[in-house]
Amino acid sequence: MIAALAVLGCERPPAGTDPPPPPEELVLTAEPTATLVNPAVPLARLLSFATEVPSEATVTWSDGDLATTVELPAATEHELPLLRMRADRDVEVHLTLRAEGATAERTLTFHTASLPPKFPDVTVHQLDADAMEPGDTLVGVVAGGVGAWQIVLSPEGEIVWWWARDPRMLELQLRSDGMLLGNAQEGALIELDWLGRIQRQWVPGGGSGTTIPVALPTFHHDVQRLPDGTMLAMSKQNVTVQDFPASYDDPLVRADATVRDDEIVLLAQDGTVIREIPYSTAIPYERIGYTSLVGNPKDWVHGNGVAWSPENDAIVISSRAQDALAGLDLDGTVRWILANPANWPTASESLRLQPVGQPFRWPYKQHAPEWFGGDRIMMFDNGNRQASPWTGEDDLGALETWSRVVEYRIDEQAMTVEQAWEFEIPGVRLFGDYMGDADHLPNGDVLGNFAGVIAMNGRYLADYGLGRHLIRLVEFVPETGELLWDVELSSDMDEVPDGWNSYRSQRLPVGWEAGAVSDLP
Repeated sequence: MIAALAVLGCERPPAGTDPPPPPEELVLTAEPTATLVNPAVPLARLLSFATEVPSEATVTWSDGDLATTVELPAATEHELPLLRMRADRDVEVHLTLRAEGATAERTLTFHTASLPPKFPDVTVHQLDADAMEPGDTLVGVVAGGVGAWQIVLSPEGEIVWWWARDPRMLELQLRSDGMLLGNAQEGALIELDWLGRIQRQWVPGGGSGTTIPVALPTFHHDVQRLPDGTMLAMSKQNVTVQDFPASYDDPLVRADATVRDDEIVLLAQDGTVIREIPYSTAIPYERIGYTSLVGNPKDWVHGNGVAWSPENDAIVISSRAQDALAGLDLDGTVRWILANPANWPTASESLRLQPVGQPFRWPYKQHAPEWFGGDRIMMFDNGNRQASPWTGEDDLGALETWSRVVEYRIDEQAMTVEQAWEFEIPGVRLFGDYMGDADHLPNGDVLGNFAGVIAMNGRYLADYGLGRHLIRLVEFVPETGELLWDVELSSDMDEVPDGWNSYRSQRLPVGWEAGAVSDLP
């Protein structure tokens, strides 16, 4: 058998047959370059090159352990963002080009930037990579007096992308068209790419160029694009309210006041305001919660979230100051109110969901509601105070209360609400006094963002030598509470006294750096 194989290996083409000619060298009219387009996004480069005739290309880049390959369709001029690389690494980019029997090979290298001098320390407390939803995590990190960044974390807790952003920007979310949509607090909605290049801005009051004017006073807190391309956003209006409550202790103390009534806005891509739904559609002015009397105008509801339910073609809104959520049709019709029973006028009682089952706890100062499956509401429940004005209830201090992720089930026919489950990190009771997020993942798990954490197990973070705030990102199985991923972003108190805060987070699909985002909403 071995001899036969040797003979076969020595066979030559039949006499008179010429071997195929070697492929021609493909002519490049512009050699490959990897350009740092935006210093604010130092881990991203723009690869560009050109060929004399339309060519296909296979591009692979690697920083040693992380490698990505992208196939480019035929063109004479090529551009490709190079993403998902770590800091302070040598990166090699290899190109194989093909066109009409001609080929070319090119290789170039560059070194990535170092992390900023003050950046969160990343500690991975738990990682079950085989069980968790695959992909990296997009999250914002902010430290007072230091700066603000949007970062991408690998499951192992390595930073593979960052954008030095305006501290007023609350979040970025990746959309199915590959663009990032950002929401600036008291400012504009911004659409940008992974190189940090702004594509469009929706700006209250007007603008030019890539700026789309919108006839609203401002945007704040949240934005979500619907399947038809319209956007759900949040704005505000100031109204004068007579005999407005003026005391957390005595409901009879009243005075005329200017009140901020936040509103939900349905916005077309061209900036046209299709519909405005004030929060007062669902919540009466005569009701207040703790923090409703802050500021001038009074921050009466502090709307902080809106989410669309595809099953119901309706929305859920969140009011932090009122400790309340409400379900509304897109025409503004109120379907239900999910809130503790304190101080609602009689006219609102028929809309308020009644609790059933045990255990059950109302949300307080919650963030980031999701209405899905037609009857389920999930949110990050900050848990501040866990009491309401005028009730005589003892409200809890920062070292007595705690935060959680919680899901409720709603029966709209019976107008009842049941607590389906709640989650806290096993053995670690955290209190985040503001911010926070929770998202369902494709595999059924939940991504939780315990943000703005100021206390852990009944002690302020300074007792642990940490800055004032920290962030804990977790993935868990909601039905069992099994913790699959737990990553802490924090800094020593001496290094970053204010510590690190966040707002929202998002699990990116595998291949996001190569444009694999079609399954996103």
